[in-house]
Amino acid sequence: MPRKVAVRIATLRAVISLPSGIPVSYLNLRCDTILIITDSDEALSAHSHHVRRPAHAQTDPGPSEPRPSFSMQPASPLPRRLEAHGSPRMPRSDIRSGKSPLGRKSADQNGKQEEANLLRQIEEVDAQIERYKETINGLKEKNQSLNEGNLALEVTWRKELQELDDQRQALTASRSFVAREGTLDAQGLIQGFNDLNSSIGDFSYEILRGLDQSTEARVLEKRHYEQIDQVFHDESLTNFLKEVSSKQLTTMDILDPIVQWALCSQLMHTIFRPFAPGLDMDRSISLRNIYQSMRWNEPQERCARWRSITYTHVATMRSEKFLLAAVDQCVSDMSSVLAILSEQPGFTLSGEFTTMTTKIFESAIKVQDKAKTEYFTFDYDVTFATYGDSFDSKRMDPSQAGDDKPGKVWLTVGLGLVATKSVVTETRSVSVEESVPVKTLVMCDNWDPNA
Repeated sequence: MPRKVAVRIATLRAVISLPSGIPVSYLNLRCDTILIITDSDEALSAHSHHVRRPAHAQTDPGPSEPRPSFSMQPASPLPRRLEAHGSPRMPRSDIRSGKSPLGRKSADQNGKQEEANLLRQIEEVDAQIERYKETINGLKEKNQSLNEGNLALEVTWRKELQELDDQRQALTASRSFVAREGTLDAQGLIQGFNDLNSSIGDFSYEILRGLDQSTEARVLEKRHYEQIDQVFHDESLTNFLKEVSSKQLTTMDILDPIVQWALCSQLMHTIFRPFAPGLDMDRSISLRNIYQSMRWNEPQERCARWRSITYTHVATMRSEKFLLAAVDQCVSDMSSVLAILSEQPGFTLSGEFTTMTTKIFESAIKVQDKAKTEYFTFDYDVTFATYGDSFDSKRMDPSQAGDDKPGKVWLTVGLGLVATKSVVTETRSVSVEESVPVKTLVMCDNWDPNA
């Protein structure tokens, strides 16, 4: 079998010198190593030192050694079996230009280094892009938040602008109402009605002032609410008590609105809802229906005169018994509520509160008589909201309101006054002008007992 021998030389300029008698199968030049494949061991060992170095590194081989000729190519074509050896021949151009495998290795290393540098730069650019994306996303979120804030402010501004416009219209209507009715008369009616509401508040204050300290601080339980509900049997109060029964309320928190509601409710039922105070309900309903039908077909002044004449004649039939019965019923209900809250069965309000209640009812009758008999341009009706009514800022004012906007009415704690006028057009259709001299005072779903 052929033998492979590797001989190192100093540089790529080495000159291979072999005697012509050595059967050389293949020469392979790889950088600084010469690979010789031959079948002659003796010849190879005898002549393996015949490797000529460059001129600056030559040593004298001795006079006894013949100098062979040089050849960079084999004398005959390479056998096919050498092609399977896997050792390609180096091109001459690479030998002349110095492009050796070592140079290619160095170039490969430089290329890898450049590739690594490029990859690192790409990674840095990608990281910078990600940072820019995060910044852009943050700016987008901030912009969206600002847009939402601007939208909310715009909605609030529009609502306030609408409320301001409503108030302007109400003020214009009120000025028109005062001008047509006469300033002194209109102001006198409005003042009398406001005094009536003030007397209701004073009555509640006097009751609260008479409570002892233990009753004031008592936290109400479910049984208290159930017992109060049994006193009045009113749907509005029943629903209100259900709304507040889960709260930790004291006697002071709950008693004030209940007293004011009870007085307003009794006045509405006895004085303001009938066609005339003291009139039985059947005849009252009949007269009211007649008047409403008249207002839809006749001018305001003609209707108002009929109302004034009819009311005056009905009032002469009024008996004081209905007033005494209404006062007694009101005082009895208040005494029952206080007996429940103070946990003192049989508690009764003193005669002082009976006198105060009587004065309140008499003031209400005077206001109603004045409104129904002395004014013709407008009709005056007392307003009283019930549980579940939608809050209307044009006709209502909230009592003890919290931070939230009112949405639903719970109880009425102050009566309202509305002035209406029916106007018949040329086509015989009827429209109604309305003004609200006194708004109804209501307690709504945003009620805060500490407000």
